[in-house]
Amino acid sequence: MAGDLGGTTVVPDLTVNLVAAAIAAGAGWAWVPVKRRIRTRRARGFWRMYRGRVGPSIVIGRHDTFKDFEPSGFVGGGDAMALRELQRIFDEIGIGSPDIIHSNAIDANLLKQSNLIGLGGPDGNWLTRIVLERVVTTIRLGRPEIHEIAIEDTVENEVYTPWFRPSWDEGVDYGAMYRIPNSLFGKEVLLIAGAFGYGTWAGVRLLAGKEFLRHPAVAGNRPFECLYRVDVVGRDPARVEILTVRELAVSPTPT
Repeated sequence: MAGDLGGTTVVPDLTVNLVAAAIAAGAGWAWVPVKRRIRTRRARGFWRMYRGRVGPSIVIGRHDTFKDFEPSGFVGGGDAMALRELQRIFDEIGIGSPDIIHSNAIDANLLKQSNLIGLGGPDGNWLTRIVLERVVTTIRLGRPEIHEIAIEDTVENEVYTPWFRPSWDEGVDYGAMYRIPNSLFGKEVLLIAGAFGYGTWAGVRLLAGKEFLRHPAVAGNRPFECLYRVDVVGRDPARVEILTVRELAVSPTPT
């Protein structure tokens, strides 16, 4: 008999095995997006305000100090890497491609229509400067007009100043993050700024960390301010340590 070998029916058993393998493979494929949704649950909650019909706009600083060398201006390496890692987070949680705008190219319509993410400090990013000038915070970035490269915690009366080896490939940077209802323009603003670019880059990495996303001030989608330390090794923000996260009582200062 064609399907019989030593009293054993071969073809039906083979069919059953193939069907079982197909079912298992299908279940595995179906489980992949479920696992991703479970893994990214907190991140999707954090970015909920940015998942609307109108996507977010990322505002990145541009430095015009060396116009004679490059008239289009320069973007810091840390800010560029922060932008790349932020786009990876958006890909992971299903936020579409954001608009990317240089801070000196912002127009009034953008400010009114989009939730905004500012990368970089007030020296190069107009958005960071104008928002923080209008909000009372306890974590204060250095003042660019006096070339101050430090971050101050006014509650603890501590000033955090970055330091680096002469090679600039190892050292310590600091950064601050602010989530602020955009009372100026009607949307929300998330600012991520380092004393140097490593601090900005590390701030985006912090956004993917479980410890950060689980903090009550962060998980509740309320306004907050965060101060963090960055250990730089081999020109990479290898370790990020949260120093403090506080709920931010937003009360815009008079303009």
